[in-house]
Amino acid sequence: MLSLIREYGDPEPLPAHIGRTKPRQRLGVVPPSRSSPVKMMQMSSLTGQANQQERPPVRGQPRGKRILLVDDQQNVREAIRLVLRLDDHAVIEADSGPAALDLFSQDHFDLVITTFEMPIMKGNELAARIKQLSPSQPVLMITAYTGRLMDADNPVDGVLDKPFHLKDLRQLLAELLS
Repeated sequence: MLSLIREYGDPEPLPAHIGRTKPRQRLGVVPPSRSSPVKMMQMSSLTGQANQQERPPVRGQPRGKRILLVDDQQNVREAIRLVLRLDDHAVIEADSGPAALDLFSQDHFDLVITTFEMPIMKGNELAARIKQLSPSQPVLMITAYTGRLMDADNPVDGVLDKPFHLKDLRQLLAELLS
C-alpha cells in the first residue's frame, strides 16, 4: 500500500487531529474512458480547486477486464481493488471460497485473484474447483505463505508474494491476460 501512496499520492486526507502541521495535497482518480489516457485529479487542500493532469496509459497493460477478487480480509480486498481500478478493471469481490464459486458459476471473469490462507476453503482448493468448471480460466494467487504452497496441490497460473509492488502485479496481469 505504501508503494501506491508513493506512486499516486495519499488517497484520503488524514484527520486534523493526527497532528499534521502542513497542508497536504490530495490525489484522486477520475475513471478514464477506455480510449483516453488516464486522467488524474490533483486537489489542493487549501483552495479546494482541482487541477487535471494526464498520465499516459501503461503500454501493453490490459485494461477493462472483469476480475473476481477473493480474500477473507476486507482491507486487503480494498487495497487490491484500488490498484486494479487504477487500470480500469471491473472488480467483483468475494470474502470466501464458497462465495467466489457461487459468483463464478453465475458470471464470466477474465481473471480470478485469490489468496491462499482463508477459512472454510483454502485458495488452492478454490482454484482447483474453478479449474474443474473452466480449465482455461486464469487464476492468480496472492499470498504471504509461499512456503506452504510447495506442500499443497496448487493449480494456479501465477503466484505473487505479499507484500508486492504495483509493477509486479501489473506484469503478472499482462502475462495472464494476454
